[in-house]
Amino acid sequence: RPGLRGSAKNPSIRSSLSEGEGIPGMDSKAKVVGAIDAESIVAFESKYNNDAKSKLAEDILARANLKDVAINRKVAIESIHTYSHTVPEVKPSVNQRSSGRCWIFAALNVIREQLVRDLKMESFELSQSYVFFWDKFEKAGWFLEQIIQTLDEKVEDRLISYLLKSPVNDGGQYDMFINIVNKYGLVPKDVYPDSTSAKLSRPMNWIITCKLREFAKDLRKCHKQGNTIKQLRKLKNEQLSIIYRILCINLGQPPKKFDFVYKDKDKKFHRIRDLSPKHFVKDHVTFDVNSQVSLINDPRNPYYKLYTVDRLGNVVGGRGVRYLNLPIEELKKYAIKTIQNKQPVWFGCDVGKFFHRDDGVMDLEYFSYDKMFGIQFSSFSKADRLRYGESLMTHAMVFTGVELDHQQKPLSWRVQNSWGEKGGDKGYLRMSDKWFDEYNYQISVDKSILSEDTLKVLDLPPVKLPPWDPMGSLAVCSGWSQTAGTKPSASIYSNL
Repeated sequence: RPGLRGSAKNPSIRSSLSEGEGIPGMDSKAKVVGAIDAESIVAFESKYNNDAKSKLAEDILARANLKDVAINRKVAIESIHTYSHTVPEVKPSVNQRSSGRCWIFAALNVIREQLVRDLKMESFELSQSYVFFWDKFEKAGWFLEQIIQTLDEKVEDRLISYLLKSPVNDGGQYDMFINIVNKYGLVPKDVYPDSTSAKLSRPMNWIITCKLREFAKDLRKCHKQGNTIKQLRKLKNEQLSIIYRILCINLGQPPKKFDFVYKDKDKKFHRIRDLSPKHFVKDHVTFDVNSQVSLINDPRNPYYKLYTVDRLGNVVGGRGVRYLNLPIEELKKYAIKTIQNKQPVWFGCDVGKFFHRDDGVMDLEYFSYDKMFGIQFSSFSKADRLRYGESLMTHAMVFTGVELDHQQKPLSWRVQNSWGEKGGDKGYLRMSDKWFDEYNYQISVDKSILSEDTLKVLDLPPVKLPPWDPMGSLAVCSGWSQTAGTKPSASIYSNL
C-alpha cells in the first residue's frame, strides 16, 4: 500500500517483522526447517536499504525499460553492421507476424537467394503459408499415428501427456521442411499468399489442437471397444478430412496448378504456364534441400555421433530428424565456408538471451546486468543451461555474413531475421561470436563441404534422445499452443 514501502520510514513495520508478524505463515516462536523466516527477511531488507546503488537502480527501473537502461554504451557503439564476407541479400524483408513459422521463413530465404540469382530477378518471395499448410496437415497425421502406436499406454503416462501437450506446433526442424518440399513442392507467394490465420495462428491452432485431442480420445476409446488397427486407421482418415477442412478455411486451399509469372532485372516479362508445385521445384529450384545436413552443438552428449529425437517428425514414412553433433568450432568452420561460397546458412538458436531487439544485437556483453544487479552469469556452462532448462532452441534465422579478423577468426555474424524491417539494420541482426558459442545450437549446410571422416558418421545409426529433449525444442518453442477442451459430441465428425 502507498506509504508502507520502506521500514526505515515506518518503524512499526520493522517491529512487526522482527516478531514474525505481518508476514502470512510466519511465526518466530515456531520455525519450520527450510522455510524462509522473518529474521532473514529483516536482514535482507536492511542490506538492501543500505545499498545506494540498488536503490538508485530501483528508482530508474520504475520509469524505464530494463534492456534500454542496462545497455553497455561502449559495446553498443562498437556493434556496427559491417562484415568482411557477405552473400547477396534478396528483397523484400519477410515477416512471420504472430506465428511460429520462423523455420519455414528461414529455409525459404535460403532457397530464394539461389532462385533469384538463377532467374536474374530483383526480388522474390516463396509462399511460407503453402509449406505451413502441408506441415500442419502432416503433423496432424503424425500425431494420430503416434496415438495409434501407443494405444496400450496409460493416458497419464509421461509420453502420452507429452504427445497431447502440443500436437501441432507452428515450429519445426530442417528435416521436416525437406519432407514437405519432397512431397508437396513449393509455390511463389503471390500464388498462395498469407491469410489472417497464417499471420495470427493461435486461434487456428487452438481449434486444431482441441479436435486432435478429442480424436485421440476417440481412437483410444475405439481400441478399448475391440476395434482393429485397420478400423482405427479408417477412423483416422475421417478425422484427417476434418483437419483438412479446418486448414482450408483458415489458410485457403493449396493450389495444384499455377502460372509462374515474373520480371527479370532487365524488365523482361516471363510466364511459365500450368506448373504443379513439385514441377516448380524440379524445373526452377536448383538449391538441393536433400543434400543439406543438420549440424548441432550439444555439449551434453559425445561429439562426432548422430542423434535423433524420439517421435519428432511430420511426414509418416518421410525423412527422420537427424543431427550430427560437433564441437562449436566445427559449426563455425562450415558456416564460414558456406558464406565464403556465397551461400546463406540456416541456423537455430536461443534468440531471447542477451538480445536487444530494437538495436538488432545479440551479444553477451551488450547489457551491464552485473553492474545493475551485482550478479554474474558465468557459472552456467552451455551444457548446464540445457540440463537445467535455462536454454534451448527457440528461433531459426539465416546467416548472410561474417566478420573475420586478420587470422580469419570470426568476430561477428550478420543475421537475416523474419520479423520485418523494424530493428537492427532494416531487420538484419548482428551476433557476436561469443554469443554464437553460447546460444547457437544448429546449422544446416551442404554435406559436400564436410570432411570424409565427418561424412562417415552420417551412415551410423542415430542415438535416440527422449521426445522432450531440448534438441527437439525448435519444433515446439517456436509454435503456438493453447490448452482447451470441448464438450464431447456424438455427432462431432459431421457437425464441425
